[in-house]
Amino acid sequence: MKSLKIALDWTPNANHVGFYVAQQMGFYKNAGIDLQIIHAGEDHYKITPAKKVELGLVDFALCPLESVMSYQTKASPFSLQAIGTLFKEDLSAVVCKSNRGIESPKHLDGKSYASYKARYEDAIIKQMIINDGGSGSIELQYPDKLGIWNTIENNQVDATWIFMNWEGVQAQQKGLDLNVFK
Repeated sequence: MKSLKIALDWTPNANHVGFYVAQQMGFYKNAGIDLQIIHAGEDHYKITPAKKVELGLVDFALCPLESVMSYQTKASPFSLQAIGTLFKEDLSAVVCKSNRGIESPKHLDGKSYASYKARYEDAIIKQMIINDGGSGSIELQYPDKLGIWNTIENNQVDATWIFMNWEGVQAQQKGLDLNVFK
């Protein structure tokens, strides 16, 4: 392999620092590999990292396990293979501001949710509400993917799915109290 294209799962952040440090230190170059790191901001997340692998635009992608499972259940399955993990546990969660009166998932009934429109996301959210005793009725909105966190900050929606080690840290730094549902 002379060149390697990696699609990041989001805009560059602390989760990706190892790739950038290794690139800066010349580790890939010393191994004879020309590395290209592609992040979601380059196409404004129009094509998911997993889809970039399927289309042959990249060699590897960082993506959630849900992407690997989803690709196995397509009408024409595409064999994505999970080869590693960056974290020991899932760092994502559904959140809302604590001042919204939403104390558990069932309280999301009738509320607004900013969705990434991932293949199973909306069904997962509805089932999460049902499993907690709600009816699963939620108003789904589909804002710009890279601006979803802003919809919570600006009180445009009641809840969304975030990464606790990124947006969760931003919330903490800004003094935003969140209710977190995993």
